[in-house]
Amino acid sequence: MLCSIDSPLQWIDPESQDENVRKTHHAYDLENTVSESMLVRGGRLARDEELFLSGPDVTQFEKSALAREKSSTVWQQSKEMKIILLTCCAAAIAQGWDQASITGANLLWPSEMNLKVDLAKEDVRTRDVWIFGGVNAITYFAACSLGAWISDPLNEYFWGRRGALFVAALFSFVGVVGCAFCHIWQTLFVCRMLVGIGEFSLVASLIKEFRGVVLSLENSLAFLFLFQNLLQTV
Repeated sequence: MLCSIDSPLQWIDPESQDENVRKTHHAYDLENTVSESMLVRGGRLARDEELFLSGPDVTQFEKSALAREKSSTVWQQSKEMKIILLTCCAAAIAQGWDQASITGANLLWPSEMNLKVDLAKEDVRTRDVWIFGGVNAITYFAACSLGAWISDPLNEYFWGRRGALFVAALFSFVGVVGCAFCHIWQTLFVCRMLVGIGEFSLVASLIKEFRGVVLSLENSLAFLFLFQNLLQTV
């Protein structure tokens, strides 16, 4: 059974929403990007599409553009949209590679480092099982406790978005390559921790830049170029 989530904008008074949009337009100096009236209309459309389309100020071209966005395929999108899609696909592939390499390595590295973790055998050692679990979990512990939290300071106060992405990628690269040269579990633990810090600070930096686009990609292609099509009518 499919469910839908109510738009939070529907719980805001229309006049209050329009005023909030105008304040946002002035606060972020969007005059050279989009007109205030167009942004207000975009907010009304996001709040209630049916009500917006029933209004007298909606042109036939705008209605056709919105209808086309609902029926268009991926290949009918713009070059920029295809690049974003390709980038997201590449990021998903890289993420899968990281996770697959960690999972595959789990078959061999415990025995290579003299850890007894096979619960089906009598010589299993509780301490070794805890070490095995900690080495596997540290990537995500480091991601939650460090990686995601250092993304904003790196972006805002130090190197900007590109610099933060470079630092995060450097952490990921060093950690992954280092894992291939580990001979004791302590160094593997540190390398996987670096991977977690880099991987998730990288993800957080990307989401900071593309969070609206990525969210739209994950939910509906129909509304990705909503404002773009409306702006073309000006």
